[in-house]
Amino acid sequence: MEDETFKKGSITINDTLHNNLLLNYDIYNQKILLKFIQNERMVIISLPKEKVNEFSIPNNRFIVLNKGAWDYSIYELIGNGNYRILLGWSKEFELNDKSEAADYAFTKAKRTLYLYFGSEINEIKNKKDFLSFFNDSDAQSIKKFMKQNKIRIKHDSQEKLTTLVNYCNNM
Repeated sequence: MEDETFKKGSITINDTLHNNLLLNYDIYNQKILLKFIQNERMVIISLPKEKVNEFSIPNNRFIVLNKGAWDYSIYELIGNGNYRILLGWSKEFELNDKSEAADYAFTKAKRTLYLYFGSEINEIKNKKDFLSFFNDSDAQSIKKFMKQNKIRIKHDSQEKLTTLVNYCNNM
């Protein structure tokens, strides 16, 4: 996900699963790339997001959602129950001011968190935002769980976020 390498993964296109494909998620351009050999030549194509349901590369599962009017977005999916966390990834291409020459470089990948419940996607900026989607008693239990497990919603790993969302789904 962080580099230009292609990894073996699977993709569901128009509800049909395709396995063992070389895939790359181009964060900057928000594209899903497929690499294959055709007529003894290496070919790389960009898959149309409106046809892709989801795709997986080792340790990461992504879904493509239509936000309306042909505005398709790619999200990393965390969790399997009613509550899921979505991670939206982005990068910028900026002037590298650490160099004498006018070099440009990609920034480190930045993530934005969302709570996905039903068909609603709500951005989460902090713990208070996250807890606001639950009733008071559940929010208190979740807050206690987060404290006990040292979960920081904005900065923690996908593994810790998975633990959190699984707890929320089992309440």
